[in-house]
Amino acid sequence: MKTYIYPVAFFISLFLVSSCNNQPQGGQNDIATPVTVVELRKSSISKLINTTGSAQPDYGVELSSEVGGIYKLQNNPRTGKPFKLGDPVSQGQVIIRLEDKEYENSVALDVKQLNLEIAEQEYRKQKELYEKGGVTLSEMRNAELKIMTSRYDVENAQLSMDKMSVKAPFAGVIVSLPHYTADARVEAGNLMVGVMDYGKMYLDINLPESAINEVEVNQPVAVTHYTLPDDTLRGGGGGGGGMPDLRFGARTVEG
Repeated sequence: MKTYIYPVAFFISLFLVSSCNNQPQGGQNDIATPVTVVELRKSSISKLINTTGSAQPDYGVELSSEVGGIYKLQNNPRTGKPFKLGDPVSQGQVIIRLEDKEYENSVALDVKQLNLEIAEQEYRKQKELYEKGGVTLSEMRNAELKIMTSRYDVENAQLSMDKMSVKAPFAGVIVSLPHYTADARVEAGNLMVGVMDYGKMYLDINLPESAINEVEVNQPVAVTHYTLPDDTLRGGGGGGGGMPDLRFGARTVEG
């Protein structure tokens, strides 16, 4: 008797394949995936670049004596003691005075001021007489000319006397103060004091070529010295929080 085994085996295999293909699609995957949740918030994006450079103030000056005289270092009103390195000064503040009686007598400021007062009195008198017909126009104009001449004399004398005082031309900090013995005579042209304004500064730095394309005009920049991590200067968008305002200039060197 013949038996048909192969067709039965084929039918069973086909059924198994068909059963596998009929499994429901989109089944859930039970494998757990680790997830980290981070709260979104605004923050700045910055890049650290190590480089070298020099910070310089916008305003700096070294003042020399315009005339000779006896050296008189003035007291700082804030401390009651003579000015020293690092002391802040305001615009027009007298730091050093020079005394020279012979020079002051040659200027004769008080005499010129008195001549101006006399000329003004004479002009007022001549003007009243002219209005009453007592003097001519020429006489009144001569009196007016004397006033103008006397005023110029006083102004020139005052300018000469101002040379006896070494004043801060702007608000800043004393950065150099050569030592002179008190009441010693110094000659004209001697260096007296150096003043710098650190309220606005510029930084001349050497940027690597890879960072040149990342620099833009008015870009905010924070500068920190590696030995002073807590002393950070901010610039590019204007100083804030009492910090000086920095302007940054970069230059490239080819080769």
